[in-house]
Amino acid sequence: DGGQELTERAVAAYIAKYATKGAETATGALDRPLKFLAELAQLDISDHARRLIRTAWTLGAYKDLEHLRLRAWAHMLGFRGHFSTKSRRYSTTLGALR
Repeated sequence: DGGQELTERAVAAYIAKYATKGAETATGALDRPLKFLAELAQLDISDHARRLIRTAWTLGAYKDLEHLRLRAWAHMLGFRGHFSTKSRRYSTTLGALR
């Protein structure tokens, strides 16, 4: 309502900003990897996110799960992808949606 033209680019930027912000808020994921599990105690995150990160870190120590690199991605709850990543096999592509 600010008198500016509403363009496709402006809408896409708005959605991208708040979709990303919403994903970070919902998951409690951190913006950087952990070097030591002790860092977790100092962080301002929910207890639920703390438990998920600790679990990913703990599972990352198992030899048979080493290939998943869970410790490297514990700050993202063990998930290496982007919040909107989806399988092409079970879904459509973002290009097709655009």
